[in-house]
Amino acid sequence: SLPYGIFVELEGDPDLIKKTAGTLNLNWENRILPSYRAIFEIIKKKHDLNFNDITFENFKNLNIDIFKNAIKCL
Repeated sequence: SLPYGIFVELEGDPDLIKKTAGTLNLNWENRILPSYRAIFEIIKKKHDLNFNDITFENFKNLNIDIFKNAIKCL
């Protein structure tokens, strides 16, 4: 869990990753390839955030729903 969403990270052989995603009933089309830090940088730029640390404290007064569209565009 991150301050801007809940994610599952799968690493390994590409075929096994896809198979595991299916076993976990995850929608392959909803996968996101950028790193957590890259996602944060996209959100930070799009919403003009003035902090650099990905902490729950920094996000505590922000509406997490505003970040969903930025993440869906990845």
